[in-house]
Amino acid sequence: MRYVTTLVFLAAAAYATLRYNVFKGVPWSDWSTYVMNKAVALSALAFMALEVFRSRRYLIKGSRISCVLPVCSLPPMCFCR
Repeated sequence: MRYVTTLVFLAAAAYATLRYNVFKGVPWSDWSTYVMNKAVALSALAFMALEVFRSRRYLIKGSRISCVLPVCSLPPMCFCR
């Protein structure tokens, strides 16, 4: 999991650097604050999306119990319809 975390953050940092510094002309002096803020936000969004797809195995199909997908490694919250 450590490699996935590193890979996702590096990809988000590369994307944010290309988008804002190279193509949009944001000054390089703002890289450490403005662009890294965008990279952290993008990687957080990617981690939440990965958690939703990873936790789909908790869904109980074909029963009267439906599960809310857990986020941030919380256990699934199940309730009857």
